[in-house]
Amino acid sequence: MAAIALGFLVFSGVCFLRLKKNLTPFLRAISFGNALYCVLTAILVFVFFDSLTTLGVAYFTAEIALIVILVYIELRVAAALSQELPGSEETG
Repeated sequence: MAAIALGFLVFSGVCFLRLKKNLTPFLRAISFGNALYCVLTAILVFVFFDSLTTLGVAYFTAEIALIVILVYIELRVAAALSQELPGSEETG
């Protein structure tokens, strides 16, 4: 799980430092990855529930909640960025 999170960190960092235009697909990709990470975490909590302490369950529940909020924000920003692009689907 830590390796996955580290991979997301590297991907996000490289995108932030290198990309100046057309961020939307990369932002959507990281939000999709974060959502999958939440699903994987929830599955692992379910599988190992009997081995986890109450504090462990609380930790992973809070982690999932925070990442879900992050995914929501990432998708909203991606949508806003795609509307700002010239030639986007919306006309106004």
